[in-house]
This record gives sequence, structure tokens and C-alpha cells, in this order.
Amino acid sequence: MKILKNLLILSFVLFASSWECDLSGLEEDIKGALNVHNEAREEVGVDAIVWSSSLANEAEDYAQELAKSGRFEHSKTDDGENLYWYSSTHQNPMTEASKSWHEEIQLYRYRKCCGPNFSDTGHYTQMVWGNTTEIGMGVAVSKSGETYVVARYNPTGNFQGQFPY
Repeated sequence: MKILKNLLILSFVLFASSWECDLSGLEEDIKGALNVHNEAREEVGVDAIVWSSSLANEAEDYAQELAKSGRFEHSKTDDGENLYWYSSTHQNPMTEASKSWHEEIQLYRYRKCCGPNFSDTGHYTQMVWGNTTEIGMGVAVSKSGETYVVARYNPTGNFQGQFPY
């Protein structure tokens, strides 16, 4: 567990300076976001996902790009991707974004992807996509104080005509 803890901290040192927090807050946020994802996955009977430093680095790079440009749009990544935007900063932005994506369950009715209400439930289905095994997340704060959260998933989910789990 100590090795995992150190790896989690080291994997995010690169972006800690862009997020106004200390490393203990960062570690708490990573654990919180991963817990929200894995609890959602447990609810539907799929295996837990693990943290990926490489996905986190990619997510961080894209979060920085969004924060600099002020855009809010998906990248052209081959990985699965969830985005979230706050008009201010938050103590645990990755956890808060994950909770918001999980709340989409209220609108979700089990069916093949990506039919009615997909724009309202697609974040949730990516969270619980049965074949997904890894997640990495990044956070960036713009000069004007907006917070951008990017989550990357591997393998990707949300394939047209397939069930999420």
C-alpha cells in the first residue's frame, strides 16, 4: 500500500502546481474519485478500475489546454473521456466531478449504448463500462478561476449498439 501511495503522489507532482492544493489534498482527491468510480462499478457488478499515471498525465495535459483556451470540448483521444467544468475552484475537484457523473444514474435506463438521453447519461456509462480497466484524471485552473477536470479511461467505452455491462 505504501508503494501505491508513493506512486499516486509521484504521478501527480507534475500537475500539482496547476492546482492550488497541497499533496495531501491531491492524494485525498485521487482516492475519492477512484472510490466513487469503483463504488458505481460495484453497484452494477463489474470489476474495479485502477489508477493509471500515463492516463492521468494525458488528462492533465488536456485539462491545461482547456484552461488556457477557455474551450470546453472533447479531445480527439482514442481513450474514453469525461469532462467537467466548475466556475470556481473546489477542494476535491476530481471527486466532485466523479460524483456528478455518477448522479446521471438517475436518468439512466439500462439499454444498449448510445440511445435516448445519451448526452445526459454518457458520463455515467463510461464510468461503469465493463471492459474499462484504468482511469487517470487531471485538473487545471484557468487564470480567471474556472476549474477543468478531465478523466481518461482505457479501454474506452460507450460503443454504439453495445451494453455497458
